[in-house]
Amino acid sequence: MAIQDRGQGSQYNQLSGRDMTAFFRDGKIYNVLVEGNAESLYYLVEEDSTIIGLNKTESPYLSMDIENEKIKRLKLWPATTAVTTPLPQLLPGQDRLERFVWLDYLRPISPSDIFRSNIKKSEDAEEQPQRRFEREDITL
Repeated sequence: MAIQDRGQGSQYNQLSGRDMTAFFRDGKIYNVLVEGNAESLYYLVEEDSTIIGLNKTESPYLSMDIENEKIKRLKLWPATTAVTTPLPQLLPGQDRLERFVWLDYLRPISPSDIFRSNIKKSEDAEEQPQRRFEREDITL
């Protein structure tokens, strides 16, 4: 899953799929390929920064060309479903993909960060694990 913080409240562009490959040139991303169950949530924005709505797209494959940190070309194939919902009509939870978790402190900041040991905090877990056995006097 890839998540981009838009810097506008709690708005995040999101992309997920079975296999995701990002291609870099001179340290900058120029192409993303998602193979299998590609899903995206993307805020559609006019040139004057007006938000049109939130676009949800699903497709088996997705390819994205990026130039100057903006999407230049987006290709989805062979079959695609897409729906754009105006922001006032969004229902709670429609602005997040199923496995969305924003762990800002784990984000890589420099190339050397890929070697950093990352430790998730227990409070980041969506659900606490079920205990196998419970008694009033003992919890295992």
